Amino acid sequence: MSAAMTYPDPSWGWPADPVLPFDWDFDERVARQLGPRRGYTQKNMFDPFPRHSLHFLTEQILLPANARLGFVGVGLPDIRARGEDIPDDYHDDDEALPPCVTGDQHVCILGFGEWFMYFCQFVEASTTAHRRYKGRLPGERIHIRLDGYSNNARMHMSDRLRDALNDSYVAWVKGR
Repeated sequence: MSAAMTYPDPSWGWPADPVLPFDWDFDERVARQLGPRRGYTQKNMFDPFPRHSLHFLTEQILLPANARLGFVGVGLPDIRARGEDIPDDYHDDDEALPPCVTGDQHVCILGFGEWFMYFCQFVEASTTAHRRYKGRLPGERIHIRLDGYSNNARMHMSDRLRDALNDSYVAWVKGR
């Protein structure tokens, strides 16, 4: 992508270990580390997420972030949403999806969007990722489900893609 690399606020506390699947309390970390500056609180993380915000998040954050993974062969993401004034295309398709990597927990949509944006930038910036995985995962796809009613995000992907992204992320954090 032509966009300049945006480095994250170090207060996120990006660990030097694989982050997928989430085995940490996402909402608690978002409230603690980003809350004071971005207005996240434990209360508003469960408020319904408006339709226009879901559209903006998808078009301006999730799709461009996912495009950064194109070098490994990741295609367009399968993003489905439900919420007020949104035709429900969400339907319960859990059995057809690959494993959920966000864990069995509440993951606030806005915090997820910010996390996903930086995570994809890190993977793209990793020279290790370009050496090891360039063009090696054709046809892989990330599946994202956004529930505007409960302000919850879920992400699904194959184990193969999860392992490649984790490896690339850890290499970037360690400077490789």
